[in-house]
Amino acid sequence: MPRVVGGLTTADLLPGKDDLVAGFPQQRLSISHGCGEDQVAEAGAEELNRHPSTLKLRFRRSVQHAGEGPGSFAAPREEATVGRVAVLGTGIMGGPMARNLLRAGHEVTVWNRTMEKAEALEEEGARVAPTPADAVRDAEIVLTMLTDAQALEATVVESGGLDEMRQGGLWIQTSTIGVAATDRLAEEAGERGITFVDAPVLGTKKPAEDGQLFMLASGPEEARARCEPVFDAISRGHVWLGEAGLGTRLKLVANNWILCTMENLAETFVLAQTLGVDPRSFLDAISGGAMDMPYAHLKGEAMLNQDFPASFPLVHARKDVALVLDAAGDVELPLVRATMQQFDRAFELGHGDEDMSAVYYASAASAGARS
Repeated sequence: MPRVVGGLTTADLLPGKDDLVAGFPQQRLSISHGCGEDQVAEAGAEELNRHPSTLKLRFRRSVQHAGEGPGSFAAPREEATVGRVAVLGTGIMGGPMARNLLRAGHEVTVWNRTMEKAEALEEEGARVAPTPADAVRDAEIVLTMLTDAQALEATVVESGGLDEMRQGGLWIQTSTIGVAATDRLAEEAGERGITFVDAPVLGTKKPAEDGQLFMLASGPEEARARCEPVFDAISRGHVWLGEAGLGTRLKLVANNWILCTMENLAETFVLAQTLGVDPRSFLDAISGGAMDMPYAHLKGEAMLNQDFPASFPLVHARKDVALVLDAAGDVELPLVRATMQQFDRAFELGHGDEDMSAVYYASAASAGARS
């Protein structure tokens, strides 16, 4: 007899093979505890998240939380509250995030250093602000998605935007800016009575466009419910990790893995080409097995075609490798240092604005291939 946990069989807790789309697992839920499956289907079940002491069922517009004991589910929350949200940074990631907030019914004000990128959202209902301070002045929630710590501090602090945020306002900071900058900005926000939530994202351009990012959120527990309407609009789910700063730390751990994997894939392809092996045969060999990963196929196609439209620009990936090394301090990470050298080389070869998978050119150049 299958084991039942809070009305869910163990089989229901596992994703099926048909539930894996472009590397993002979408768990199929079957619930027989207090509501029919047709009701669950109508709710649009998206994700099952395990969290210490909490089993959480996430829906497009409702959330159920399991209590300490199995089967003690609270009622779903009401339709997400529409709020006034300011989005600072409407580039590759911030633009789609703002668009999804508009589609969810939020009142959105946008600002971007390159004004044309913000103005592109005006016809979809966004108000375009001339300055960051003007954007945040009447906002209940401020969401930032900017290139790096320098851009973020110039936009929010040096522009006077932080001083214009309302007392008790919520700042959801989703940029990848590193540990030191995150801790510094959290402190500055706290001094002004602003609730700071550190929530970098997993995902690049396509997941941002599809509202399928994953949020690595951290901050005061009481801010969680206020964040959820925003998270519902832009993501497939989130984890809440604890005090502000833990989200950034987990993001660096995840980036460390994926960026080193990217360099590993590039070297694997160049080795195959050097040995007279079609790199596609490598992808075929690992397909469906324990060594397989969707990312290898996704980025491998770019390398095979030597076509690198930017989903996540190499220049940003290079910045993130440096953030990993900075956060590690005195801990020696030889693989990360070697990866940093390869991203530096690809950048110097002129591939900074291409996708991060263009790190392939660093190894290809050493093998005598076109760079």
